[in-house]
Amino acid sequence: MEKSEIRTYKDIPQVEKILAYQELSGYIENYSKPLVTIVVRNAVENLRYQIKGGKTSDIEKFIKTIIRELDKIRFELTNKVVNATGIVVHTNLGRAPLGEKTFERLKEKVSGYSSLEFDVLKGERGSRGSYLFELLSAMTGAEAGIAVNNNAAAVMLILNTFGLNKKCIVSRGEQVQIGGGFRMPEVATRSGGNLVEVGTTNRTVIDDYRGAIDDETSILFKVHLSNFKLVGFTEETSLKELVALGKEKNLTVVHDLGSGAFVDTSQFGLTREPTIQDSLSAGVDLVCFSGDKLLGGPQAGIILGKKEKVAEVKKNPLYRTVRLDKIVIAILEELILSYMKSDYENIPAIALLSAENAELEKRAENIVDELKDVNSEIEIVATEAFCGGGSLPEESFPSVGIKIIDSKVTNLAKRLRMNDPPVIGRIKDDQLILDIRTIFPPEDKIVIEALKRALA
Repeated sequence: MEKSEIRTYKDIPQVEKILAYQELSGYIENYSKPLVTIVVRNAVENLRYQIKGGKTSDIEKFIKTIIRELDKIRFELTNKVVNATGIVVHTNLGRAPLGEKTFERLKEKVSGYSSLEFDVLKGERGSRGSYLFELLSAMTGAEAGIAVNNNAAAVMLILNTFGLNKKCIVSRGEQVQIGGGFRMPEVATRSGGNLVEVGTTNRTVIDDYRGAIDDETSILFKVHLSNFKLVGFTEETSLKELVALGKEKNLTVVHDLGSGAFVDTSQFGLTREPTIQDSLSAGVDLVCFSGDKLLGGPQAGIILGKKEKVAEVKKNPLYRTVRLDKIVIAILEELILSYMKSDYENIPAIALLSAENAELEKRAENIVDELKDVNSEIEIVATEAFCGGGSLPEESFPSVGIKIIDSKVTNLAKRLRMNDPPVIGRIKDDQLILDIRTIFPPEDKIVIEALKRALA
C-alpha cells in the first residue's frame, strides 16, 4: 500500500486500486466484483464524509472497515441456521424445515430440464403439476385439489372465483390478521367480494349467518383461529351447521384452515388441531391451508374439495398469477409421498414434534459432557417448546434444553449468532437456553463447537 495516512480526499485510493488489494480477493471470488465494488464505494463515501468533518484514517484501518462490511454479507444472504429456540415451525427461520431425502431426490428432478408441463407417456404437452393434484386427493380423500404460492393467495382466488361482486358471510370473531400486518378482511376485499360480518367478537351462532343471507350472497366463509385464542364466554358455529345451511341455500361453503394439520396433534401431548380430513368429512365445498406450517412442507396454499368447485377455481385467470413453480411442485410431491408411506422422518416438523424427551435428554447430556472443560456454568433444564407458525397459539409442551449462565448473556447470544452456521437460542430470565428439540441430531456437533468458541 503506497501511502498509509489518509488526511485529504486525494489520499483516498481509486476504487479499482482498492479492489486490487489482496485482502479483498477472496470476497470478490465469493460475492462477485460488482457486489464488492458497491461496498467499497459506500466505504469511500463514508470516508469522504469523515474527512470533511476533520477526521483522518489510514489504509490499514480503511481496508478493515471494508472487510467488516463484507463480512456482514454472509449473514444477510439466506443461509442455514441451527434453530435452538424450541419453536418447531419458526416463521422467522423458514417455517417448517424440509427433509434431507426430499432434496436428494429433488436434485435429479429439477436440475436441467424436467417434465413440468410435458406428458412423457403421450409425448405431448401436459398440465403443470397434474399428478401433484392426484397425490393431494389420494392423501386426503378429497375429490380434487390444486396448489398456489401461499394460503392468502388461495383465499383470494377462491373468493374471487365464487364471490366476485357478491356477498361473503363470515363471523366477526374470525377476522384474523396474519403476519406482516396483512389482514384477512383486506385480502378478501381485494378479491372483489363484499365481506359481511355477522355475530359478535366472542359469539356467532348459525342464525347469525342465516339472517344475513340474501339474493346477493354466494359464500359462507369460516376461518380457523390458528394464531390466537378466544376464551371465556364464547361460541362458534360448527362446520357441519354451515355445510347444512350452505346446502339448504345453495351457497359455497369455504373453510380457511390455515395451519394445515394432516396428523392428530394430540398424540404429541398438544390440543387437537383441526385436521384437513375434519374439514373434508364435514362436507365443505373447499378447504384451504398453508403448506409450510403443520403440514411440514414448502410455502404453498393448498385448495382441496369438491371436483366441480376446484375446477372452477383452476379456470380463474388469476390462477396463473399465483401458480407454483417446478421446485415447489417437486417438493410437495415428495412431501405427500412421505406422508403416504408414513415416512415421518422425512417430514422434520412431525419428527421434531414427536421426539421423545428421553432421547433429547441423552443428547443434552452428551453436549454438556463435551463442554466440561469450558469455564462456564452449563446445566440441563426442562423447557417448554412450541408448535409456532401461528399454530396452537400460546400452547407449549415439555422439552429439554441446555442453560448457559453468563453475566453477559446478550453478548453470548450474539457470539453464537456469529457462528457459521449461526446458532439461534432464546434468552429467558437473563439466561441463554438452547432447546434440544429443534436442533437436529447431526447439528449437536455444530452446537458444541459453537459454544466452545463463544465461551472461550
